[in-house]
Amino acid sequence: MGIRKVILLALIVVLSFSSYMYLKEKYNPMAIELRFRGDLEKEEFQKIKKGLYLNIYSVNYSMKYKKHTLVMTTGMDTQLIDIPIIHGEFITDSERKVAVIGDKVADFYFKVEDAVGKRIKIFENEYEIIGIVKNSDVIYIPFNKKFFKLDWDKKIFRYVSYDKDVSYFKIDKVVSQLSALGLDVYDIVVYKEKIYGYINVIIFAILYVLFDFAMKLYRRIKRESITLLQGYMEKRRIKEWYEYILEEKKGMLKILAHCTIFVFIVIGIFKVIPYLTISPSSIPDNIFSLYSILRVFKYKYSKFILHLNNGYSAIMIDVIIINTIFLLIITGIVLNITLKKVKQGKSF
Repeated sequence: MGIRKVILLALIVVLSFSSYMYLKEKYNPMAIELRFRGDLEKEEFQKIKKGLYLNIYSVNYSMKYKKHTLVMTTGMDTQLIDIPIIHGEFITDSERKVAVIGDKVADFYFKVEDAVGKRIKIFENEYEIIGIVKNSDVIYIPFNKKFFKLDWDKKIFRYVSYDKDVSYFKIDKVVSQLSALGLDVYDIVVYKEKIYGYINVIIFAILYVLFDFAMKLYRRIKRESITLLQGYMEKRRIKEWYEYILEEKKGMLKILAHCTIFVFIVIGIFKVIPYLTISPSSIPDNIFSLYSILRVFKYKYSKFILHLNNGYSAIMIDVIIINTIFLLIITGIVLNITLKKVKQGKSF
């Protein structure tokens, strides 16, 4: 493996790990996000959460409000996504008429950064401001059934799954419970899949290195074995096989050592593979079936169209931005290396 390839792989690993750490800090990796149509009343959801043991959850309705974004929430958002509170606290009680606003909203209405204790009017209702969010133009208010009739742009339900591995069966149970209430769940985002996707890149880089090294070892073992076999074929008439082995014991030990390393590498490859986090919808039922592969592409295409029509979730927008930056950096380096090689070729 050349030095340029090693540097490129190292850069991919560093960028992937940095992306993973950034997303992990911003979003709870164990959170599941469901977008739905319809109205989810608090009393109805209380029954669902008890039956499914959902301790950490939030229901958000969001819409454009004047020059800002208005979010109606049941609370607990800070345990699901990073909301940097710089003054005060976040909403924990939907019974109180309180609000949390972004610092840009505070500056717009009050011309000050810390507006905690002041009051803000939303749809003819006054709310006491209890918290300020850094670098934000969002207004958070408590969940209120009276506002269901408003024209909300997005309705999102998030909850934390305590399963070590993503339980798609449990997700299906939550979806079926919501559907029983007359809600249409049209999109599901598993945060772990998005965040751990960058760990997958690191794992693929490790697998590439291991596989490359294993193939080089295999070719060396094959070459050394053929050399020893040819040597034996030349001497077999004058020497017994065990005499030849004793004579070439250094070569035999060398092959044995290489075989041992090769076996450990193969075991390592199979040990690393289970750490990949891949959505079942991204894996064809039969990789040898063109129909199965096309079905995966069809599913991905339908999701793409869905997001174009209904918008992307915050974590997916972050992933798109990170991937774009990632690809631009890698493409720039590859082009730079290619151009240098072309120039060196011309100089000859």
